[in-house]
Amino acid sequence: MKGYNHLGLATDVLSQPARTYLIDFFEENKNVREKDYNLLNTWQALLDYSDHMQIEMMARVQLAAETTTRMKLLPCTSGKLVEYIKGSSAKGHLDDIRSSALSVITMIDLSKDLMGGEAYFARDAAAADYHKMIPGPLENGESLMYGGEMYHGVEEIFSGRRLVLITWFLEDV
Repeated sequence: MKGYNHLGLATDVLSQPARTYLIDFFEENKNVREKDYNLLNTWQALLDYSDHMQIEMMARVQLAAETTTRMKLLPCTSGKLVEYIKGSSAKGHLDDIRSSALSVITMIDLSKDLMGGEAYFARDAAAADYHKMIPGPLENGESLMYGGEMYHGVEEIFSGRRLVLITWFLEDV
């Protein structure tokens, strides 16, 4: 299967203890990024690939992605934690298909007062102005998967916090 152009959802990908581990790691390693590619006003931390716990978590995300999409994937070599807070967003964009056949967003921590911050998808930039698809709200520990050729972004956060793990996978052909 070349590329993955549909949305896939996997539940219970990362347990609460795993998410707590990532939250603690994030809090110790986060840096503010006013603008990073299409991400605006976010806090970010790159994953530590020397940390065996994080490697195990990436393997769990990969297994969920392979099971959901029926793709054979190479291990993730680039991933990061991104925190969206009031005023944060991600402009609509396509992922670089040379570095991602499948993108996976895993919800790590959503605050109860979160308003805004919905991930959206569209056929292309023009369609995003009048026809966005917004999947239902995701819960902590769930993963949303989509092909790198799918136009997507994140609506502005009006209140609360949305901490996500973003991983990119190449297909193992």
